[in-house]
Amino acid sequence: MKRKILLMVVLTILFRPLLNGQCSPPPDCITNSGFNPSAGGPPLPGYGMPIGISLPDWAVFSGTPVYAEGNAGTHGARLNNGDGIYACYNFRSGLQYKVCFLGYNPDPSTNGSIVLEAYDGSTAQQIANISFYNYNTSSTSPKNMVSGTATFTATSNFNQLRFSIPNLGNSYAVVIDDVGVIEVPVLTATQSTINACGSATLRARSTNLLSYTWSPNANLN
Repeated sequence: MKRKILLMVVLTILFRPLLNGQCSPPPDCITNSGFNPSAGGPPLPGYGMPIGISLPDWAVFSGTPVYAEGNAGTHGARLNNGDGIYACYNFRSGLQYKVCFLGYNPDPSTNGSIVLEAYDGSTAQQIANISFYNYNTSSTSPKNMVSGTATFTATSNFNQLRFSIPNLGNSYAVVIDDVGVIEVPVLTATQSTINACGSATLRARSTNLLSYTWSPNANLN
């Protein structure tokens, strides 16, 4: 088991640049908002196992985040002190965005916060610093996760959405799930965007191939 965990950590480090390369061009949605396995692929590793190349569309940039129980008994990502994870997203300079996710603090004896950033490979813009203290639900299953939201205006063209926990010197952690981003006040829903994002970001209806109507997913309101 120790060898298996070590191998997964090594593979995670070796393959980190691959997702960064796939961020060009970045998508207009979080393509795996619920931390799900690939369609038709093997199931994700069990809770407590390191997040590596087995998780589609996400990559680790710091520490060793692990899988944990997320929303409704599904997989989420647990970030401990010093851990960081990111997904690709096409933030455009001057536009306003709303970032939403679900989270909980699995250790009520500690206090801290989770940091959200937009990043372009060299420069970061902090989106929010959100505390999940007193939101512990670790004694229940499925988890009663709490919504975290933040609205910001991008100061540059960023291609990553990052979540991280600072090195606080304690056991503070946050489990995140159901991550979404919408453009405020309007996201232009092209056919390619709808095909790529599906209901993770949009709810779309079509009466024919040329006409679409849409609304933000209720979980992102």
